[in-house]
Amino acid sequence: MSISFAPLKNISYVKSVTETKINGRLKIFYIRVILHDKTIKTPKIIFGKLENLKGKSRWMKKFENLMAHIEYNDKRIIHNLPKFEYIGKDCEISGNLDQIDLFDIKSIEDIKNKIVIPGLKIYRKS
Repeated sequence: MSISFAPLKNISYVKSVTETKINGRLKIFYIRVILHDKTIKTPKIIFGKLENLKGKSRWMKKFENLMAHIEYNDKRIIHNLPKFEYIGKDCEISGNLDQIDLFDIKSIEDIKNKIVIPGLKIYRKS
């Protein structure tokens, strides 16, 4: 499960659905919860910044479609944390992500102090 946040200036609504156009300057604050995977022993939360987004195919012109592509191809795209770069036939993406164990979150304060504040620090770095 993933959640993404983009600046409001990049988001429009088309028939009541958000459309976040991919352009060279778009940065996304990204949070992903991984509950089960063969490569992890405990559930993880991955968070940070996605940037340098480029859609190469006709259907990859908005971030919402790229998000689905990330979910489906997560092992190929999000790897070698904290920094990664992916160049595929449909899109290009790079990012700076951190991760923590889901079980380290025990309160709303933990969400703020262990995900939101560190994630925003990563997001705000140019």
